[in-house]
Amino acid sequence: MITANEFENLTVFCEAYGNPQPAIQWSKAFTSINNGRMRSKNGLLSFRPLRVEDGGSYLCKATNLFGFIQTLMHINVQRPLGMYNKCKRR
Repeated sequence: MITANEFENLTVFCEAYGNPQPAIQWSKAFTSINNGRMRSKNGLLSFRPLRVEDGGSYLCKATNLFGFIQTLMHINVQRPLGMYNKCKRR
């Protein structure tokens, strides 16, 4: 599990070896990975910036003509403390 703060930039890496070289894909249920803030390229998954809704489980899948392997990674996104103090009591 990776824990990071909201509004920070985050990049995670998935690496696989094989012959032929496997193609690597990142996915998250019901979410497009290449959506402007979130990019996947060459095994890197980048968030610019990270948001609370980006938290969750991500699947890294490496595929070549002999098959595939995959691994699951969880990203936990924390809000900065100041975000909770928007309302004040009178």
